[in-house]
Amino acid sequence: MLQDDVLRRLYVNYSKYNKSSIKKVLFIYEENWFYLGDTCIFFDKLKYLKSYFNNARIELNLSNKKYQEKYRALLLNNPYINDVSYTNWRNCDFGDYDMIICVMINENDLLTHIVKHYSTLVNKLGQTIIASSLSSEVLVRNGQEVFLLPECKDLIAFNNLMKQTPSEIFITDDERCKGDRWLISKGVLPNEKVLILVDSASVKEKSLEVLTYFEIISWLLQIPMVKILIFDEKLIGKKA
Repeated sequence: MLQDDVLRRLYVNYSKYNKSSIKKVLFIYEENWFYLGDTCIFFDKLKYLKSYFNNARIELNLSNKKYQEKYRALLLNNPYINDVSYTNWRNCDFGDYDMIICVMINENDLLTHIVKHYSTLVNKLGQTIIASSLSSEVLVRNGQEVFLLPECKDLIAFNNLMKQTPSEIFITDDERCKGDRWLISKGVLPNEKVLILVDSASVKEKSLEVLTYFEIISWLLQIPMVKILIFDEKLIGKKA
């Protein structure tokens, strides 16, 4: 019964919050799978949190240790995230944040934690827990999802307005120079363009048929001053 009461109060708190009062956000991202393209695009969209909440402090928690090295590489130079932690989100002090946003397949874990440790704060006047979810917007449903918390519909609408903005990968000038040197060492001339093909996908349906694949490469090679860089991540190769 207490859990139902706390959940109802969380919905009330979310419905009444004023985004201008949000100065510090904890974003909990707990994903069981890692897809490079999807993760790059999602991490890039975190910049909209910064603008939506009027330059609030954004702290990102990533507790899946299996992907920490990849997360670090993608977030290393992201200027829109103030801090990234890789500890269990249960170690975070929720009372230190104005807003908690989660992306997780089982939100009951988060709700149970709030009930156990923050049920008093949820109902406290003047200082309260505001928790919400982007799980249904971000995660692929697998039949085991438990989405309970109020959905950030206003943030989703804001993100949809910004979809025309190109996605970015944040790299340093030093990384650019290293990349340029590597391309030159492989025979790329200063005025040539480099077209990149990723020769793998998370599911077979995303991959081109072999014949189509080689037709596209043949067509691209007819373009003047162009070289093609192929990422054969799985080292499977292809033969014409």
